[in-house]
Amino acid sequence: MKSEKELERILVDQIINGEVAVSESNQQYSNDDFESMIALLDSERTEKEYDWMSDIRIPEFASHMLTQSSMDVGQYFQTRDFVEVYLQDEKSKPNAEAAKELINRTLNQKHLNHFLKFVRAKAINNVVGRVYAKCWWEQETKIAVIGENVKYEDLDVDEYGDKISSEFQVPAQKEVKEPVYGEVPVIDRFNYDVWDQRNVFTDNSYVYSLQDKQFVVFRSEMTYSELKAVETLNGYFNLDLLKDIKPPSTTEFKSEAADKEQSFTPITSSAEKPYDIYERYGKVWMLVDKENGEVVQGSEKIGLDKEGKPLNKADLHEAIVTIAKSDDKKVLIGFKLTPYIDAQGKPYRPIIRGLCYVHLTEDGGVGDGKYTKELQIALDDTFNISQDRVMLATLPTIAVNKHALEDNSTLYFEPGHPIEVNDPRSDIYEFKITDNIQGALNQINLLANKMQQVDSIQPPTMGDTGAASTTATAFAGASRATGERANYKSLTFENTFLCELYWMIHQMTFVFAKPETGIDLFGEEKLYDFDPTKNYYYKPLSQSIEPEHSKMVKRKEWITLLGYIMQSGHPDAPKMFNYIMVEIVKLMGDEYTNISSMLLGEDKPLQLEGGVGAVAGGGVPTSNQSGTPMSGMEMDARGTANIGAY
Repeated sequence: MKSEKELERILVDQIINGEVAVSESNQQYSNDDFESMIALLDSERTEKEYDWMSDIRIPEFASHMLTQSSMDVGQYFQTRDFVEVYLQDEKSKPNAEAAKELINRTLNQKHLNHFLKFVRAKAINNVVGRVYAKCWWEQETKIAVIGENVKYEDLDVDEYGDKISSEFQVPAQKEVKEPVYGEVPVIDRFNYDVWDQRNVFTDNSYVYSLQDKQFVVFRSEMTYSELKAVETLNGYFNLDLLKDIKPPSTTEFKSEAADKEQSFTPITSSAEKPYDIYERYGKVWMLVDKENGEVVQGSEKIGLDKEGKPLNKADLHEAIVTIAKSDDKKVLIGFKLTPYIDAQGKPYRPIIRGLCYVHLTEDGGVGDGKYTKELQIALDDTFNISQDRVMLATLPTIAVNKHALEDNSTLYFEPGHPIEVNDPRSDIYEFKITDNIQGALNQINLLANKMQQVDSIQPPTMGDTGAASTTATAFAGASRATGERANYKSLTFENTFLCELYWMIHQMTFVFAKPETGIDLFGEEKLYDFDPTKNYYYKPLSQSIEPEHSKMVKRKEWITLLGYIMQSGHPDAPKMFNYIMVEIVKLMGDEYTNISSMLLGEDKPLQLEGGVGAVAGGGVPTSNQSGTPMSGMEMDARGTANIGAY
């Protein structure tokens, strides 16, 4: 027992002192940048090169970021469908539809608060360049009646109600129903949350996904009661040791992150205070038992010797190690093989990192805040310098002969008040300061333009109607440039954050969800089509959502093609007609199911009759220079009726 506690202490020291402390030191500069960028978003002048009288903040950067957030929301929440799911094989289309149904139903669940979490994650991502999230599965069950067993018991009378007195009588029976009890899910759902980067610790290797990091540690806070409530679910131990350890007055989770700039007063009436909880994801040296080549869950032991080196029989396994910390006291409360296994039996980490822009040497990417920070500081400083200049020019400043100050109580300004001096021309005069700040204003415009250039948020997208001399072409060009950069940022975020989120929804639902939950998430029709082993690919929403003018062009092209098909007379024309009509209806925002019963019968031949022209749209031959469409008879006479039939 003593040796086990010693090994626990060694493992805890390796993680807290050898990984978390080093990582925190390495990312201190990044965290300082993070805090200064958040201050810019809050329009606070925490970093200023000029400081005198005026202290006005020009919220240019905040305006850019709020505009970007509004664009993100408008792009991602136009519809309640968040993603399109595809497979290369046409036969697997039902699988893709089921996978899409699962994602969309999950993200629309009320408890998930997906809108708020998405906006927060995307805003952090845009400002800082990276955002972290952790996923998990919540499950609570209760024992309830799930069915009944029916039994039949013999009575002491026969079928006719006579008392049984002979072996030849057939006894009557009565039906007895017995309830069947089983586990019923009360809570059975996917969840995730966004993490402040100051509470995430990892090594500085350049990788393309957190799955490839040597370790990733998430810091949170939990009270003893909260830990006890999930003790069985999370496999915690040593919780009794925490009873003798007083929680810190303020957790590092708050003091180093959430409350660092706020200085909130702690609530003293709280019955319990939380501990800092460090949860490490990554490979750990373990001793495990195996049956038939498979690792036995629950058999894991620390695979280190007393010097902290791996034992000969130890292997590296994906694990979750949990440590509770209060000031300088640390207790290992969790050490287990990861329960997060995909449908193919491979372990994965339920953690995600999203990027804004890909950086050449920093795997954490880079955001707009890095490039606009100095511009915002310069803009604020320049404006406040010019503001002080205007103030000095506006307020009267007088130069006075030093002898005129002696025993003179009349030296002050007041309407109608005379100032007594011996010689007004030599004893007192107004010191003139010019208020020409045109150079400063030009500089402010330059800085604002450079900020618009670096993050591609142009004035039209921020509500600026433009000057009278601004042409419509220039106005549209500015909007298009903003859209192109926004799409680039959205694509990067989707491919680094959202696609991994969708994949984890698939895997966790497959492994953890109860059958009743599966029916709620898929519906009975699509439940059996879901196959998490398929290599789905997700079409980013920024590509799925089309602007209205693009839909209008597509509708016009479909209608033109419809004209050629309808005048062809080909036997397969009804099939093509139905397909094109479905596509047109989708572009108009309706669903296929609403018109499915009104499509043409594909088993009936298409007949062209005289006087019935083809569908308008550009593919109809005209009869004269006025553009009158040809009738069927005229097309036959001119030999044009079968144009485009084959």
